[in-house]
Amino acid sequence: MPNEKPLELCIPKVSSTISQKKIFDTFCKLNIGYIERITENPLYYHPEFKRVIIRVKWDNTNPLAKKIQDVLLENPTEHMNVVYDMPWYWQIYANNQKK
Repeated sequence: MPNEKPLELCIPKVSSTISQKKIFDTFCKLNIGYIERITENPLYYHPEFKRVIIRVKWDNTNPLAKKIQDVLLENPTEHMNVVYDMPWYWQIYANNQKK
């Protein structure tokens, strides 16, 4: 496992009006680990939206962090929902971009 890349999260479609700070604060509240980096990429076919990649240094002592990793690594097409403003939520996936 040491050679494996850590799991990054992807939110494929986020409104451009939502700030990076809002995303950061939402994931900090989950207490799943240290947020190392958040990358935002505009969707060229929908300029009012962006794709967000979140690199996390996972806290494997947290049951929620372990659950997210287990679900997303077991089936890469699976997603989980993160509520950021009730009832609004983001669907998060494992980031599978080739580097």
